[in-house]
Amino acid sequence: MAATFRYHHDDGGQLRLDEDPEHQRLRYLRTWTNWLNKQLEELVHYPQFVRSTVECIVFPNTVMGYMAENRLCDVLLTHFSAGDWMFQVGYLRTYPPARA
Repeated sequence: MAATFRYHHDDGGQLRLDEDPEHQRLRYLRTWTNWLNKQLEELVHYPQFVRSTVECIVFPNTVMGYMAENRLCDVLLTHFSAGDWMFQVGYLRTYPPARA
């Protein structure tokens, strides 16, 4: 989720006019928090997201937990259309989107 946020909101760390680093930090925090809350409000309506998140927490470091992590990754990759903007190396190679 953080990668999606950075992809869509990256300003290169540029300060705005009359902005000091502390105000920039607060602006980033406010923007991130608002964006994350909005995304979670949408994702909570996807049963697969909720179920997989709970299973990741309940079954950490087990086969069940790893399977839940893969399902959760698939939901997030699909929700954020990550295949359209992520590089095909790294994350997408590790967690390829499920084929319908």
